[in-house]
Amino acid sequence: MALQSSGAISLQNIATEFGGSTPHSISEYYGAATGVPGSGEIDFADFYGKSSFSASGGTKFTSGSYTYHRFTGSGTLSVTGSKSMDILVIAGGGGGGADLGGGGGAGEYKTATATVTGNITMTIGGGGGQHGNGGDSKAIGGGFNIDCNGGGAGRQNSNNGNSGGSGGGGGGSVDGANVTRSGGSSVKTASGFGNAGGTGHPAPNGGGINSGGAGGGGGSNSAGSNGLSNTRGANGGGSKTWHVDGAKAGGGGGGGAQSNGNGGGGGAGNGASQNGGNNALHGFSASANSGSGGGGGSGRYHGGQSTGSGGSGGSGIILIRYLTA
Repeated sequence: MALQSSGAISLQNIATEFGGSTPHSISEYYGAATGVPGSGEIDFADFYGKSSFSASGGTKFTSGSYTYHRFTGSGTLSVTGSKSMDILVIAGGGGGGADLGGGGGAGEYKTATATVTGNITMTIGGGGGQHGNGGDSKAIGGGFNIDCNGGGAGRQNSNNGNSGGSGGGGGGSVDGANVTRSGGSSVKTASGFGNAGGTGHPAPNGGGINSGGAGGGGGSNSAGSNGLSNTRGANGGGSKTWHVDGAKAGGGGGGGAQSNGNGGGGGAGNGASQNGGNNALHGFSASANSGSGGGGGSGRYHGGQSTGSGGSGGSGIILIRYLTA
């Protein structure tokens, strides 16, 4: 806890904050904190508001009573002293599937609290490309040992979604294929958040409408929805919100032939649809550092042959906070 900012400060107050060995002298604390002289004249007033704790790394900012460090790329939180800290770790989101593809699953979302002593190494997982799982995000050291699993990819038509932190959506079906493809399961660590992807809808056996909608990717707050009907992609699972930076880690929307599924919030990508036309559209990519899944690409409707690609998942993020004073 920082020393007072006015009034009388004793040598014992300084020793309690900064440690040292008895008998104490004020010269023992040259350069003990930023703004305290490293040599020459030193005064008790030089210690007003000073603390033995300091932390640097990432993008540092304050909000309310807390100081935050935001890591959008890998790096280190360098800590002097010790402090109770809260952390949010989100892995990279999975990519969407092509051609009636399922939505990508969100990266695993995890919070924790620890008294931090020493440095923390932060690793930020990248977002998965089409049919690719997201990368793991990690916070190791200083009292934390967190490894979050990347989101599972949505897959193309007639394929099951990949498992991951949240599972990717199962692909739809084409050309009258009466098959149901499951969404990927959630593979999360203890106390982590993640949900399964939705199931792709089978296509009818014959008929002019020859496509089944894809499942939505799982989100940190809820599972991806199942393909809604023969040609309609499903919505992605819902996102979660921490103290700052808004919602994150939503599932990507599934692709459809006639209508698409929407992403589950938190910057997740929407799926795509041809809306009855012959020109396929591509799934939307998730926002960077959202940990959300990418949207699935559209597929065939009434004989259309072109197919859309899946959108990329969003990269992960780590946020850490502690009381400012």
